[in-house]
Amino acid sequence: MNYWAEVMQDDAYIVAIDGWKAEPYRILLKNAKGKDVDKGWTCDLLPPAIIIDAFFADKKKAIEQLESDREALAAQLEELEEANGGEEGFFSLLEKVNKAFVQKRLKEIDKTAKDEIKVLEEYLNISEKSSDFNGKIKEAQEDLDKLSFNQYKKLSEKEIKELVVNNKWMNAIETSVKTEMDRISQRLTQRIKELIERYESPLPQINKEVEALEAKVNAHLAKMGFSFA
Repeated sequence: MNYWAEVMQDDAYIVAIDGWKAEPYRILLKNAKGKDVDKGWTCDLLPPAIIIDAFFADKKKAIEQLESDREALAAQLEELEEANGGEEGFFSLLEKVNKAFVQKRLKEIDKTAKDEIKVLEEYLNISEKSSDFNGKIKEAQEDLDKLSFNQYKKLSEKEIKELVVNNKWMNAIETSVKTEMDRISQRLTQRIKELIERYESPLPQINKEVEALEAKVNAHLAKMGFSFA
């Protein structure tokens, strides 16, 4: 019901008014000066993500791999900073750990400080690779953006119907149902665990434990002068 109220109801209205048409449009927002700023594009009935998954999954996967490689480089930089930080680390002499200050330090450093030079050069090498990945990712994203935008012009009414019904509506409903089933399954599993823990000990054993504890309490009370006669 939530998906109907949030998405399908609007989609049904669009189809009822305009038919099975998927027409992308630019997103224009006014800035502080009142001028329209282009924030990209979208399509209400058939979002770009569905077009990408249906026609350009390989290019999407390639971008994800580039992003993964860039994250790996970022992790290497972080490890390098941690290993050479602190008061006695090579980066302690830098005003700030970034490419500009590392390059400046390399120009000032004594050439005999081979260990420090090695660390600084490694930092610059990783930074350079990371910058290259930024450029590659941006270029790939721009290419994918153009391809997906132009794909709308090639879609037939039949393709639009199939993509909206199967790839958008049915996928969303299936995901929602699966999520709800997983949630219910987890709750049932947790409840079963609680019941198992609660009734793990048989009643006769529990009674014996209660009697033993009661005897200990009575013994302590007797020592304190209480009488049970």
